[in-house]
Amino acid sequence: MPFINAKITSPVDDAKKNLIQSKLTDLVADAFAKPKKFVMINIEDNQPMWFGGEVLKSGAFISVRLIGNPSRETYSALTKKICELLEKELRISPDSVYVTFHPVEMWGRNGDIL
Repeated sequence: MPFINAKITSPVDDAKKNLIQSKLTDLVADAFAKPKKFVMINIEDNQPMWFGGEVLKSGAFISVRLIGNPSRETYSALTKKICELLEKELRISPDSVYVTFHPVEMWGRNGDIL
């Protein structure tokens, strides 16, 4: 069950949020060979961020949690695709996007551990 938490500096309307969550779901499900129905996404827009002590006007922080620990190549390819998506849809430069990955050993869902 991958979980993606996206914090974005600028406001994002609901239609664009729906588009981004749909594309993130596809990217993550494909990258980790997980069913789309188990991908959970949270998008927080209008989040103030600072980079190097300066206000970051356009940027994003993406946190990806998942069961297992794929290869570095898988993480690298997904990072590139996430940056491309944010650049295309929100005009956020890839150099203003941080992506973190958090492998999880166990995940609880539906009253049990997966």
